[in-house]
Amino acid sequence: MRRIFVTLCILFCLTRLSSVPVAPVAPEHPDTLLIHGTMMIDPWAWMKDREHPGLRKHLKAEARYAKKVLKQSRALANTLYREFEEGITDFEQSYPRYDKGFYYYTESSRADLYPRYYRKAGDLAAPASLVLDQNKLARGEDYFELGVYSISPDQRYLAYSVDLSGNEDYRLYIRDLEEGSTSDMGLNAVGDFCWYADSEHFLVVRSNERWQNNTCYRGSRKDRELRLLYTEENPEFDLSVYKGTDDSKIFLLSYNKSSTEVFETDAAIPEGSFRSFAGRQPNHTYYPDYLDGRYYIQSNHIHRESPIYTCEESDIAIASWQELIGTTDTGPIEEYLAMQDYLVLLHRDNGFDAISIYDRLSGKELAQYKPRQVSDLAFWHNPDPDTKSFTFTMENALSPLSI
Repeated sequence: MRRIFVTLCILFCLTRLSSVPVAPVAPEHPDTLLIHGTMMIDPWAWMKDREHPGLRKHLKAEARYAKKVLKQSRALANTLYREFEEGITDFEQSYPRYDKGFYYYTESSRADLYPRYYRKAGDLAAPASLVLDQNKLARGEDYFELGVYSISPDQRYLAYSVDLSGNEDYRLYIRDLEEGSTSDMGLNAVGDFCWYADSEHFLVVRSNERWQNNTCYRGSRKDRELRLLYTEENPEFDLSVYKGTDDSKIFLLSYNKSSTEVFETDAAIPEGSFRSFAGRQPNHTYYPDYLDGRYYIQSNHIHRESPIYTCEESDIAIASWQELIGTTDTGPIEEYLAMQDYLVLLHRDNGFDAISIYDRLSGKELAQYKPRQVSDLAFWHNPDPDTKSFTFTMENALSPLSI
């Protein structure tokens, strides 16, 4: 009896094993590549060739295998897909953000691949005007990706860049929001962009043949004059540009994983030159901001946790930096927001995100916010430093993103 039972078990297992499909394995065609004196062997290099006759055959075999393996769970997969689809609305509108007299927001529908950008002048009840329709730009293209999206200080012009190849090769355009016309600026390889205060001139960062953002130019919207201002010679560093809190300073940031170097210029003087802020030192990262005649700098030159320092505009030497908000034992400072009366810090508190509010001049802590549930926090759109409030986003495993 026992032998019969064992035999039946073996037959059952063999039957089960015979019904399990065998995963297809792509044939090996070893290819060699010599890099820096090291010989690399890739048995499947041939699969990079989309026209290889064996590639389609193998992909079809994988598709048949997946269909057989997933057959038992297909009903559950369809149920889950329907539940997910029911949660997708036919129309979505983003929360509006206010900036210099306009409310900006996006709209998207299930029929569109990309959201549309709109704005309303002065009041949310005002008629909406279209700022940018990505679906129109992408029509007829095999690939489309929006890069730069920057409204000019006078709110009349939109600078945007698009990649139509999938190679992160972004081309710059400027759209006149009053006239509805768009100008191709003739600039490819655009990595970053920033307007000067006159809404006429701008800074643009461009990449080289290795896709390193290594050059910064000053350009003109009207005459399209382009002048090279800075070239990053170190291949380990990339460039980006950003404005200070009160929009009066433009910062050019050169960075790698462990060091930064920052240059600054006056946003109101397009013909002005860059001034090095604190040079470049190994393993020193610093990020300056500017508001009301003072600089605020997050730096790790003394403490790894990067406290907040401050200094006068007339003396920016590192020796003159004064610690305003120090480090704590609970965790590092991730980001900070400068306001007219306050400094708001997003930091880690025993491993979790928290927000602390400090007096901007004295550095005294005034309040702290910790979510009841463990959540991811991030600053949202805060363009006006004179306001008494700020916006941030919060989301966690049980709650969607909220503002």
